[in-house]
Amino acid sequence: MLIYRNLIVPAAFAAAARELCAAVHPAGAGMFTVPLSPTGELPATHWASTGLLEAVWAPALEAPAIFFGAAQHTQSLPCVFRASESACYRPRA
Repeated sequence: MLIYRNLIVPAAFAAAARELCAAVHPAGAGMFTVPLSPTGELPATHWASTGLLEAVWAPALEAPAIFFGAAQHTQSLPCVFRASESACYRPRA
């Protein structure tokens, strides 16, 4: 089942959000490419991504602690996100 979501992140977290989304699922690559600002002009204060997602991701999107925990690993990818376990794990070599 697909669900529609509009995701917005502050500009300071956009790079980490892009990296995290690309790491958790191939469809996550290319997210947060729409710049937002109070005037509609650059520089962007926030970045948005809008569209359909698999419903399995809804619990993670509704629990900031899950994404915060996963984001702690974005600088040391590869990372495998397991939504059912609310955690992000680095595969063993």
